[in-house]
Amino acid sequence: MAIINSPNFSLNDVRVELGGVNPYSLSAAIAVAVDGSFDITYKGAKDRLSNFRNYGALDTTPPSNIEMNLSSVTDTLLSYSHTVATDNVAVAGHNLYDSVGTLLAQGNSISSFYQVTSLTPYTNYSYKIKARDTATPPNVSVNFSSTRTFKTLPARVTGVISAITATTATVTWSSSIGATSYDIRVWNSTTSTEHVLVNGVSSGYGLTSLTNGSTYLVFLRTNDSANTLTTIGQWDIGVSFIAVSTADTIPPSTPVLNLPIQIFQEERVSVSWSTSTDDVGVTGYTLERKEGINGVYSVVQTANVTEIFDTTVLYGFTYYYRVKSRDAAGNFSPYSNVESITINDFAA
Repeated sequence: MAIINSPNFSLNDVRVELGGVNPYSLSAAIAVAVDGSFDITYKGAKDRLSNFRNYGALDTTPPSNIEMNLSSVTDTLLSYSHTVATDNVAVAGHNLYDSVGTLLAQGNSISSFYQVTSLTPYTNYSYKIKARDTATPPNVSVNFSSTRTFKTLPARVTGVISAITATTATVTWSSSIGATSYDIRVWNSTTSTEHVLVNGVSSGYGLTSLTNGSTYLVFLRTNDSANTLTTIGQWDIGVSFIAVSTADTIPPSTPVLNLPIQIFQEERVSVSWSTSTDDVGVTGYTLERKEGINGVYSVVQTANVTEIFDTTVLYGFTYYYRVKSRDAAGNFSPYSNVESITINDFAA
């Protein structure tokens, strides 16, 4: 405004005319003004102030300091809480920072429980927080909370079942970096009873006393006795098998990928396929993907489902998918048809 650029400008000489009434001083006008337009006069010079918004008094008081409390950790997730903050107007939430003060995320609700997801297994992290109020721009606590340092648990593992007979089977798995032991839980899904729960296993395990013809689910849990926050991990998604008395050499039928592959928001695609059949029973499917026509296939996920969401795709890339099924004896079907998708648009 021209008035603001006047020489020897003084706020005491500013008068504001609101709706044709007698001019107010600037401070009085701010106290009574509503959103709109009005005239400002300064020593005879007049300007039109349009689209004025009266925000009232500016809130510059920060909320109180808070402390961060770590609750539990898995291989990819941290749960934490914090002490209650107070503020002269209202607390909006809190900010999460790394150990050097870089803002990582904002908690936009007043809650007693929060989570940080997508962490890397067996990795050290350090976090601290500040409370945030509802002012524009927001005020944050004067001081950071104490820095909280923790380590995620070793990555979860999934068992591989082999040497299946009518009464025995062998469970093996790939070692997980940092794991000090593994727990095994075997569930008889035919009778809905727990067959065995074994803690503190260091390598493969032989299952005995199985019932011929029963279907079993085997779950593994990765532990880290040296972890200072949580020493016991979470159970994996499990793998199933059927105790059989004769060797099964017949593979399941070939699954067929459904078209089209569905694209969802947040760089996420859904790949589904038809159900395979088997003379004994299908125990799972392995979805594989490669990037580009000359890429190399790698496993996206193995699970006993007919639809898997791939959340690791990137915009602008073309991916090729195929799937195969597996039965309880470890026989794999031929690969399905190969279908591709280019990630160039996302659903709203």
